[in-house]
Amino acid sequence: MAQLLTVKQVAGQLGVSRSTVYKMLEERVFPAAPIRLPSGDPRWPQEVVDEWVDTRRCDGDRSPPRP
Repeated sequence: MAQLLTVKQVAGQLGVSRSTVYKMLEERVFPAAPIRLPSGDPRWPQEVVDEWVDTRRCDGDRSPPRP
């Protein structure tokens, strides 16, 4: 089973703050969480985060995510 990442874990992998992850979601820069726990907490499979990072690298975008 794929590892499900919390906002804190996603932020750590991207090198940004949790609030930046939420801002990226709001601005539709980062994919919406495909999984929501009954509590409403978002989760991302590790593969979704890896694909997003890889796509940015392939596009030649080496700048850090926009806050």
